[in-house]
Amino acid sequence: MLILFLKSLIIGLAVAAPMGPIGILIVRRTLVRGFAGGLEGGAGVAVADSTYAAMAAFGLTAG
Repeated sequence: MLILFLKSLIIGLAVAAPMGPIGILIVRRTLVRGFAGGLEGGAGVAVADSTYAAMAAFGLTAG
């Protein structure tokens, strides 16, 4: 059971590791503007992603 957990942990980290352009933007904003700037950028990205997800979900159920 422990071996399966460790293998799953390694695979999960390998999948989550690649950073896209938005992740790099948030890291840069955090380094330039501090923690609050990074938090604001991250919250903005989360709201935008949530909005797109909601539109997709409601669009599938509306038809």
